Amino acid sequence: MNKIQQEIIMDHTVALVEAAMKEFGLSFKEALSLVIQSDTFALLENPASGEYENGFLYILDDFKAEIKYGKIQ
Repeated sequence: MNKIQQEIIMDHTVALVEAAMKEFGLSFKEALSLVIQSDTFALLENPASGEYENGFLYILDDFKAEIKYGKIQ
């Protein structure tokens, strides 16, 4: 993984945590735990999946669907 990929993944991760805090009323610790345990994050941190290349709103939709339905739709 190169530096640019790492930065994109980090930016998306931070944004997911912030969104989880806002959308679900979670503390930082709770939101971080939810994000890092998600399948969305597993895809995001794996450069071979290409998930990090998607726009944040697409990734956020995947994450919200996973939380709502228990899996990525």
